[in-house]
Amino acid sequence: MKYSLQIDLKIKTDLEIVSDVEIIEVSESNLSKHMKKRNHKDMIKYIPNIPEILSHPNFVGKNRNGHGTSFECIKTLEDNVLVAVKLDQKNNKFYVASLYDVKDSKLERMLQNGRIRKFDST
Repeated sequence: MKYSLQIDLKIKTDLEIVSDVEIIEVSESNLSKHMKKRNHKDMIKYIPNIPEILSHPNFVGKNRNGHGTSFECIKTLEDNVLVAVKLDQKNNKFYVASLYDVKDSKLERMLQNGRIRKFDST
């Protein structure tokens, strides 16, 4: 299934993302294939949670290793679930590029080194 979500303007502001794009495209079938290929099969169960994760993340941050405009939203569910979002400049839309778990120790390191920060979606 494919669907579109509205990007939270507070995320764009907090992360200083400069883009007029306000839509995030989600292709569950493409994401599922990607996750199987990257050995993240155990995280496929969280694909239905993407709207919740993107609208009410516990943490947000920018991917410093990525090229172009991208950001990450993390929500603590049964696991710490990270949704990686990238900007497709050619098609003028954000899309969900990946979904994976973040262990508690890595989450703490990401907070300490400033890669992510706590996010209040209210």
